[in-house]
Amino acid sequence: MNADASSAADTITFTRPGTVTLTQGQLEISRTSGPVTIDGGGNAVAVSGGGTSRVFEVDGGVTATLTGLTIENGNAVSSGGGGGVFVAGGMATITDATITDNTAGGTGGGGGVLVGGGMATITDTTLTDNTAGNGGGGGVAVDGGTATITDTTLTSNTAGDGGGVDDVSGAVAITGSTLADNHADNGYGGGVEVENGTVTITDTTITGNTANYGGGVDDFAGATITDSTVTGNTASSDGSGVLCQLSFPGDSMDIAGSIVSGNTGGKDLSDSEGFFGFTDGGYNLFGTAVGGTATGDVSSDTPGLAPLGDYGGPTRTMAILPGSPALDAGNPADSSPDQRGVFVQNQTRDIGAFESRGFTLTPAASGTPQSAPVGTAFAQPLAVAVAADDPGLTDLSGGVVMFAAPATGATAALSATSVTLTSTDSASVTATANGAVGSYRATASAGGNPAYTAAFHLTNDNDEAPSLVVTTTADIVDPTDGLTSLREALTYADTFTTGTPTITFDPTVFDGAQMPIILGGTQLEITNTTVPVTIDGTANGAAGVTVSGSDTSRVFQVDGGVTTALTGLTIEDGDATSGGGVYVAGTVTITDGTITGNTASFSGGGVEVLSGGAATITDSTITGNITDDTGGGVEVDGGSVTITGSTLSDNHADNGEGGGVCVFGGSATITDTTITNNTADDGGGVDVELGGAWSRSPTPSLATPPVMTVVACASTVGRPQSPTAPSPATPPAATAAACTTTSG
Repeated sequence: MNADASSAADTITFTRPGTVTLTQGQLEISRTSGPVTIDGGGNAVAVSGGGTSRVFEVDGGVTATLTGLTIENGNAVSSGGGGGVFVAGGMATITDATITDNTAGGTGGGGGVLVGGGMATITDTTLTDNTAGNGGGGGVAVDGGTATITDTTLTSNTAGDGGGVDDVSGAVAITGSTLADNHADNGYGGGVEVENGTVTITDTTITGNTANYGGGVDDFAGATITDSTVTGNTASSDGSGVLCQLSFPGDSMDIAGSIVSGNTGGKDLSDSEGFFGFTDGGYNLFGTAVGGTATGDVSSDTPGLAPLGDYGGPTRTMAILPGSPALDAGNPADSSPDQRGVFVQNQTRDIGAFESRGFTLTPAASGTPQSAPVGTAFAQPLAVAVAADDPGLTDLSGGVVMFAAPATGATAALSATSVTLTSTDSASVTATANGAVGSYRATASAGGNPAYTAAFHLTNDNDEAPSLVVTTTADIVDPTDGLTSLREALTYADTFTTGTPTITFDPTVFDGAQMPIILGGTQLEITNTTVPVTIDGTANGAAGVTVSGSDTSRVFQVDGGVTTALTGLTIEDGDATSGGGVYVAGTVTITDGTITGNTASFSGGGVEVLSGGAATITDSTITGNITDDTGGGVEVDGGSVTITGSTLSDNHADNGEGGGVCVFGGSATITDTTITNNTADDGGGVDVELGGAWSRSPTPSLATPPVMTVVACASTVGRPQSPTAPSPATPPAATAAACTTTSG
């Protein structure tokens, strides 16, 4: 192809789009008198070798430009190389072109382009699915000339060595380009092979390439890799990302500001095959097995990159995700743009070929502001939506959001400090207020980077969350101390309108060695008439609980209409007019308890059961209680009591009746119970009067020795109901027959 013989520039254009299939061999550009341009009009025209010949040859001394063309189906099987384009010695510029499905057979190189001399400039071009057989450079091979490859994509090309690019000899500069999914079958350098020349790789992404050695780059002679990303490549033998095989003094391989991490098969960067190692220029992100030691080097096997995609710019790139160790970790002195032409953001360059524009983190409105009582969880999670500021980056899966709260003072415990994003691009944690009152700020950030942060404004209130678990032996009501006293738990239980509130005790506090709960001069009053309330001193592993009136107040009062159960409690040292330990106007069940050391100035030293009240006492001990009048242990004053499997001992009615039990106008059923060593003026064990009734079981007999033992029972006359009630005109006779002392 000579165009014309003048020295003026010639441009060949096409009148209509379509495919030109060569039938008479290659198109040879041989005109040396002036530059020649072949313009396909933006890939509207394809020139095909038809699978039988090379497409273009640029002869020595020629200046040629191929632009806007698709160069396809060239075949240089018999002509040594350059299936699509062979630059034999001139100056060739290939721009805005697609070079695809070309073949260089045999040992010929450059399935897409072979530079055999002269200079080739390849810009804004895609080389894909080209093959160099057993030769080198499925996409581009350089053997004696120079090649400058800029803003170009080389993908899915195959060769024996250098699936994407093979530098046999000469100089190659690759800038702003992407080499992806190229293959060196049974050979070296899936992406780039450097045999004897020099290669400079800048702002370039090399990913998905495969080879036996050097999945991304294999270097025998000398390469410089700067501000580039080498990840996701595979080597079956060694050097999954980069293999350095320098063999001669003076050869050097320099890597700076680049990612060489996340590759598969051997170390990400290996120099085990050569005699001279690489030079670490610093600010690199290497896999942990590499362990770079220069200034600014970072080690991680997880580079934190999005899949290869269109995130702006002329070529596909791998965007940086939130939490990537490459984010803002590059050389502070490097102000050059990235592969897409994006300049430094946030003052410091990122490591690799991609400069992130950053991320916007938006907290969920429900999570801020909010407050919670000290020691409790906040009602709403701390949730944040994350969006990238780079175009096309809509899926941040694999990115990391870091959550943080103040280390001291009012703060919150977080359910996690690191959350990996999924396709929802949102992250959340739960927060629990600590014991300090105050307001503070929790944060969510892109991998801990303070430049990309969302804030949650939280307050720890001085109001404790109500609880049924007692965590202190102190008898206090303090909504700011983070503790729950028995009195506070009872107050909370009395608010329930459904369910069965059960008060339990923290077993780490109530472990058997704790001090008793000593009341501060005021009884514990159970008032809930809607649902039954239980106090269980042995639930959840607690070792039992002692509640003391400290001789200044009654211990428990069960109001009329209340149903309650007291289990595993020791009730001691209460003091009142009636019912020093427990005063029952409602219904109470006492199980596995001890009622001891309580006093009453009138009646019921241990327990007083009023008219309308009922007490069931099982497997319990009532001992050492005192009254100045009646019912040293238990006084039944018109109510009812059932005592089973229990012991009443050493109780005293100093000036009255019923040292153990006094039944006055009510009823008592006592089964399998020991009543012993109780004293009174009348009825040391049991006294029944004023229409009261009692029964005991089993009935004593010599044939069947009873379990119950009654000591010193006596018939007595009645007594007034209270210190101020009038005496009956005719004191009634006691209904109890003379008791028989038995033992069993």
